[in-house]
Amino acid sequence: MNTTTKLNAKIRNYGGQNDFVRKMKQVVFQYGGLTEKQAEAAEKALSEPTKVDTRFISDNTRQIADYVGENTFVLDVKGKFLKYGTLSDAQVSAANKQIKKENEDKNRMDVNIDVIGETIVVGRSTGEDLKKQKGLNFNPLLLDITEVVTLTAKAVKFKGKLTTKNCGVCKSCGRTLTDEFSRLTGYGKTCAKHLRVEYIKDKFEFERFNKDVLEELRRLVKWNFGFLVVKSKYGTEFHQCC
Repeated sequence: MNTTTKLNAKIRNYGGQNDFVRKMKQVVFQYGGLTEKQAEAAEKALSEPTKVDTRFISDNTRQIADYVGENTFVLDVKGKFLKYGTLSDAQVSAANKQIKKENEDKNRMDVNIDVIGETIVVGRSTGEDLKKQKGLNFNPLLLDITEVVTLTAKAVKFKGKLTTKNCGVCKSCGRTLTDEFSRLTGYGKTCAKHLRVEYIKDKFEFERFNKDVLEELRRLVKWNFGFLVVKSKYGTEFHQCC
């Protein structure tokens, strides 16, 4: 960003009470820039302390002017704005990023919800997304919660892995298991093939099948997945979102 561009940005962001700079602000907005003499005079005026009128500043600049946190960088930028009445676009952008991060950190908290080991159905769309992201041959729909990572006012993030529990539905596609072998193994024949595990021919092969499935699941990593947190009169509800 060259000197002229920086100066124009400072004038556009000006919130002080210097009448000349206010006039130059109108010129910049109307014509896109200043003459050489106007620029020299504006540069000099901007270096002088002024009082800030927060009624006419942008929302991003107002966040800086109203900042009451302890971030030293933001406080330094705020001090410059309150003294000289303006900031560069880079200063506004950097300070707002720090304020946003600070607000996010306040809303985020580590939690230990008593759901570790619970099995949830993440939904077909999420399963399909995980299938694409991880290069799988099947849709992982039933997942065991292994860790609650974070909880904010809007969402909760879990870590999970494919379940080894038999839940009455296929652990891959979520369909109801109807025959003896599928109910015994927790997988239909087609989904077992997608998992790259040889299906059983009789019930005596269950232990071998279960061992092969466990080996395959150990090969797979744990995934992050999240839920919207909806608070209602009935309590806190979790709605799958990703």
